[in-house]
Amino acid sequence: GLIDAHEQFKQTLGEADKEHKSITALAQEVQTIATQCQIPGGIENPYTTLTSIDITTKWSDVKQMIPKRDQVLQTELMRQQSNERLRRKFAEKANAVGPWIERQMDSVTAIGMGMQGSLEDQLNKLKQFEVSVVQYRPHLDELEKCHQEIQEAMIFENRYTQYTMEGEADFRRIMSVVDPNNTGYVHFDTFLDFMTRESTDSDTAEQIIDSFRILAGDKPYITAEELRRELPPDQAEYCIQRMGPFKGPGTVPGALDYMSFSTALYGESDL
Repeated sequence: GLIDAHEQFKQTLGEADKEHKSITALAQEVQTIATQCQIPGGIENPYTTLTSIDITTKWSDVKQMIPKRDQVLQTELMRQQSNERLRRKFAEKANAVGPWIERQMDSVTAIGMGMQGSLEDQLNKLKQFEVSVVQYRPHLDELEKCHQEIQEAMIFENRYTQYTMEGEADFRRIMSVVDPNNTGYVHFDTFLDFMTRESTDSDTAEQIIDSFRILAGDKPYITAEELRRELPPDQAEYCIQRMGPFKGPGTVPGALDYMSFSTALYGESDL
């Protein structure tokens, strides 16, 4: 590399200095003879315009530039070593966070687009995803910090990983929606709101309705009591707060319309 080439150049300085001293000695000898013999124009050389003073000045410049070049090369070496550490540091974290995010995004798709089982099972999966996201968030924050250092160092390539922060953008989008104040805590209702907005499969609303129908004992409505009995507290309250009153035949006080609620979740009507 450049440092090796510079070191090789420095090894030639001894011979170059000897050559310089030889030239100045010859020039001094010519000067002495011309003076002693009073030879007009005796110190002029028809073969070059350079004088011993010119050569001495240039040689002095070279010797002054060598330590400066040493410093420049050492500074560049330290910069490159620092960049290499940043690349490895980012890659180590990205190679762990990247696959995790891919798995979570696959889970989002699976939960939102291919739900199986009862409503309680589906909501439990969302709850587990929520917990996983919150617990893993510090790792993403660390990766973001590494990425900031990479940007500040003007590093544009990293042979140690295939992942970039563009791959984490979708996950950051989720977090900005479900935790807009960056508190590190995701409220379940906010999280479920996001999940339902992300899910638009036409069959899913019917699946949700079927799940509620089972919980309601095949009735066209469900009560708050039944929701609280069948679902975890936060999930039950989420549904109760958003379900409108059931106005169909055979209604009872406090009956809730789970059909309208289910279709609204998937954009087929308004909550």
